[in-house]
Amino acid sequence: MLRRRREWFERMTDACAALWWIPRGHVPDVREAEDRVKHLRAHGPTPYAFTLREHFPPPGSDDAGPLRSPEDWTCAV
Repeated sequence: MLRRRREWFERMTDACAALWWIPRGHVPDVREAEDRVKHLRAHGPTPYAFTLREHFPPPGSDDAGPLRSPEDWTCAV
């Protein structure tokens, strides 16, 4: 069944979920989530809203810029 899933499902073109860092104890609401998804659709992955494929370090981290999923890494030999 998994091999045939492409026959049954269309690939989504727009983001339907977004990730973002939240302060400890904060519980995001639906409006905040909708705002983040809209931002991701309009601007692509940013520290404000990102995806598992291209994510960002937490605020205050020494790391800068997007972090790419291991499947996107390239290896120079």
